[in-house]
Amino acid sequence: MIDPDSSRNVHRHLDAPPPAALAAERDPEAGLRATYTFLIATMVVLGLGLVLGTAMLGAAVLVTVVAAIVLVAGMSSARTWALVGTGLLGLALLVVLVS
Repeated sequence: MIDPDSSRNVHRHLDAPPPAALAAERDPEAGLRATYTFLIATMVVLGLGLVLGTAMLGAAVLVTVVAAIVLVAGMSSARTWALVGTGLLGLALLVVLVS
């Protein structure tokens, strides 16, 4: 299809792969790097919670799990979700450090 409101020709194919699939073709190791980064950050958050022995460890674990779900979704959809997941992971770290 051609967008009639656009000054440039925009072709949209119904069978075109999603943008994340195209990004994965350009950088196939990006998902692996994001996974390893998330796992290391999770270990840091949980390790700090265990060392500090806080009552907020449960909340930090919950936020970390939510961040994991959002990051996994971000690997298959959009960069925005990956940023939200990273923010949630930072929130989990903040909860552990403040408590």
